[in-house]
Amino acid sequence: GRDIDGVPCHAKWVECPDREHFCYAMDRNNPVWREYLKAVIRIQIDAGVDGVQLDEAELPITSLQYGGCFCKDCLKGFRAYLAALPPEQRSPDLAGVDLAGFHYGAWLRERGHDFKSNRESTPLFWDYLRFQRRAIVRYFGELADYAREYAASKGRGVLVSGNFFNLFDHYYALEPKVDLVITEMRNTGYRQPAWYRYVAGFAGPKPVVVVENPYGGVVPELVDQLKVGRGRDRFRMSLYEAAALGANMSVPYGAWMGSVEQDAFYPPHELCSEIQTFLADHEDLYSRRTLNEVAVVFSVESSFQEIARRDLFADNRANVSRDGVVPFWRVCESLADGAQPFDVVFFPDGDLRPDTLDAADLRQYRTIVLPECRFLTPAQAGALSAFLDDGGNLVVLGELGANLPARMTDAILRHRNTTPADPASGVDLTQIPGGPQVHLERPTDVGINIQRVDRGAAVHVIRYDHDDGRDRVPILPELTLELRLPQRFTALSVHSPGDPPQASLSADGATHRVELRRVPLYCVVLLEAAGTPGTIA
Repeated sequence: GRDIDGVPCHAKWVECPDREHFCYAMDRNNPVWREYLKAVIRIQIDAGVDGVQLDEAELPITSLQYGGCFCKDCLKGFRAYLAALPPEQRSPDLAGVDLAGFHYGAWLRERGHDFKSNRESTPLFWDYLRFQRRAIVRYFGELADYAREYAASKGRGVLVSGNFFNLFDHYYALEPKVDLVITEMRNTGYRQPAWYRYVAGFAGPKPVVVVENPYGGVVPELVDQLKVGRGRDRFRMSLYEAAALGANMSVPYGAWMGSVEQDAFYPPHELCSEIQTFLADHEDLYSRRTLNEVAVVFSVESSFQEIARRDLFADNRANVSRDGVVPFWRVCESLADGAQPFDVVFFPDGDLRPDTLDAADLRQYRTIVLPECRFLTPAQAGALSAFLDDGGNLVVLGELGANLPARMTDAILRHRNTTPADPASGVDLTQIPGGPQVHLERPTDVGINIQRVDRGAAVHVIRYDHDDGRDRVPILPELTLELRLPQRFTALSVHSPGDPPQASLSADGATHRVELRRVPLYCVVLLEAAGTPGTIA
């Protein structure tokens, strides 16, 4: 990758700044580089690997933070992209410009732009980013297909994945090409329920593995604590939170600590074994399906510029988000803060990733929240209309489907089951038709997710009320929750890594009251219909 002056872009997040060490950001738009990667893939498959991971799956978008990319292949591709646009979709900045020999870098320099300062207001910037989003879909797909085809030519099959970093929206069009989703979370924190539910929605039915990030989060602090015998419950929380909320957190065993910290992440072995043993012994309590009543829609096209402006261009050695609130995240965080289980449903842009969702996929939900979904495809609008007509409820924050004819969106917005809400305020739990699915008798800082398993409903409860002074999550004397489920369950069992809490269950129709005593950091309450194991309406 090269900047506007042709200077190679350094991948600074992997360069050691205190020594002579160089690493450059490569570019998958370069056909020679792709052939090199294919040679590596052949070596790996010939050696007998079971899977291939394509790292840095968004190159060269990563180089935007360094002012890239203006290599000859990117300039050639962008020129072709602009030339192929219908005249009515071209920027007014291109009026009178001969695209046959168009050089984006020289054109910007003539107008005083360096593609580093005020980048998002640079002429044609968003066109350029759309070109690169299209390019990564094309070339990631080319490499993923090649890995499978080459393996097949050798009489074998391989799994394919890619490092999708923080699962930014532009990765969603790459997801159909992988067998499992791997994400290197952008900011590792001690409490991130909203992000994990986003991750679970992104992955859908596929397995998802989350890797901690040494930059811009709590990892260095946690490593220092573990070295002196502290932070063990913090570490337990990090792995159990992921499992409770629909993902898998990888166990860091010698994990990388970045290009400055001369250290590695080695949690105590017995602590890792303790956590992984519980998860392995209780796999029947984990599922990619849920019984959550509320879904929040993430519209890829609607969120495109908001996510990019806030997070995409930041130096990934710090991963500091810019100011600005993204309505989708405000909604998810308000639900998580209210201890409400919810799913995230992705609406693709219909172009780089076609629609596959229909009304049947939404039938599970009582309420769907649409935060500033300014863009809808006709298929998405049709699915929402059918959902309303089937008795579902919509909470609409801000604009909805502004790209569609008014007759299509009016049918949604004027429906009796549609509730408008202020996008600046998030979602108040009182706005959920029928009331919240989960009610806590006393406010408690917990994350709750209701996973649909073969035996019934697995209610995962992860506590966040860590006592820093005592360096642990103390036993909670009692926790009472009422939850609404699609059928009546009458049998209860509780599972926990340590001593499980004492528990009782009472049910009145769809409402279930679960009383827990001596509640640990994490537990799973399994509700079953007595005498009918394995069945759920």
